[in-house]
Amino acid sequence: MKFLLFGILQAITEFLPVSSSGHLYLLKKILSFNENLFAFFVFLHIPSLLAIIIFFRREIFSFIFEKKILFYTFIITVITAVFGLFVEKNFKDLMEKKYFVSICFLINSILLLSLNKNRGKKNIEEIGLKDSILLGFFQGLAVFYGISRSGITITTLLKQKFKPKDSFEFSFFIGIPVIFGAFILESKEFLKFK
Repeated sequence: MKFLLFGILQAITEFLPVSSSGHLYLLKKILSFNENLFAFFVFLHIPSLLAIIIFFRREIFSFIFEKKILFYTFIITVITAVFGLFVEKNFKDLMEKKYFVSICFLINSILLLSLNKNRGKKNIEEIGLKDSILLGFFQGLAVFYGISRSGITITTLLKQKFKPKDSFEFSFFIGIPVIFGAFILESKEFLKFK
């Protein structure tokens, strides 16, 4: 029953910039769920990953034939992985503190409030190294419960003056290798669940 509730909540919040992991954390506290939280949350993202691939299949197909976009996606993924692994390894206890998760939710709310103030005209094909470094860093911050990966990356793209549509689509595209990579790394931990 607990797993079903987690799955439903993940499905509802994944496509919204509200931090699905943050809301899963709150449900975990309510249900007194004591398993490896990070590994379990990563596993829950796999159905979401498949949904993203299906929903954005046309955009993904066009992106993978753009060498420039693939190159910068690789840069973004490497930076996200390095920073995310560093945070998860060194700040794991802090990540699960209630007060810290609350702060992250507040930061995420402020980010969402700033979305309407940025309306750029740049196409995603104009992405550069600076944009990629910023995206990689901020996407890595989404390892903290309460920080929405899509929310923070869309905000970053909009502040760099990219079109809203391109920002939305590219945000989910760069999430694919990150979610898949995290699943591979955490799969052993998930298999330990009773």
